[in-house]
Amino acid sequence: MIEQHLKMIHQKVFHHYSFSEKRSCLHTFRNHVLVFVYSGELEISEKDNSVTLQKGECAFIGKDTPTYMTENPSGSDTFHSLFMALPRDFLCEFYHTIDNNHFSNNCKKLTLTKLPKRPEVTSLFESFKPFYRNSADLSDELTRIKIAEGLYALLKISDHYHFTLFDFTHKLNIIDILIKSRMQVLDWKEKQSISLVNYN
Repeated sequence: MIEQHLKMIHQKVFHHYSFSEKRSCLHTFRNHVLVFVYSGELEISEKDNSVTLQKGECAFIGKDTPTYMTENPSGSDTFHSLFMALPRDFLCEFYHTIDNNHFSNNCKKLTLTKLPKRPEVTSLFESFKPFYRNSADLSDELTRIKIAEGLYALLKISDHYHFTLFDFTHKLNIIDILIKSRMQVLDWKEKQSISLVNYN
C-alpha cells in the first residue's frame, strides 16, 4: 500500500508532498513553479529536456509546460518535496516594484531548469519546514514575502528568469491581473499506471 501525504501550507501557493513509494505524475502548471526536494529524488521531463533533483536541490518549471514527474524515495527515507507557485497576478504587481532597466532583453524563455545551489534558495525552502511539520498555515502577508524571496533569488541567478517571469510586459492580458488562480493538487499515481507523455 502506498503512503501519501499532502499538506497545503497555503492552498493557493504552496503544496508539500510526502511519499513512501515510487509515484509519477503528468501535469501542466498554470503558473510558473519552483520545486524543492527535501529528501529522495525527483525526475522531471518536458519534451527533450529533463532534470533530476536530489536532496537540497531546486528546479524552475515554466507555466503551461507539460511535465512528467517521477519521485523516488531514497532507501528508507520518505520522499519530501515542496511546490511553490509564482502567481501571475503577484508577478504583475511585483514587476512595478523593481528596477527593470538593468536586465537584458537578449534572453530566451525558460521552460525547465535546474537551479544552482545558492544560499537564497536553500534558506527560503528550509524556512517552510516548521510549517509543514506542524501542519500550520502561512498568513497571506507571509506568503507574499516568501514569493518575493523566490523571485529575488531567480532574478539574481540569471536575466533569463526576468524575461520569462515578466513576459506579459510585451503583451499584457488584463485577465492575468484579475484572475487569482489556485495551486492545483497534483494527481500522483503508481508508476506503472502512468501512460507515456504525448507532446503532440
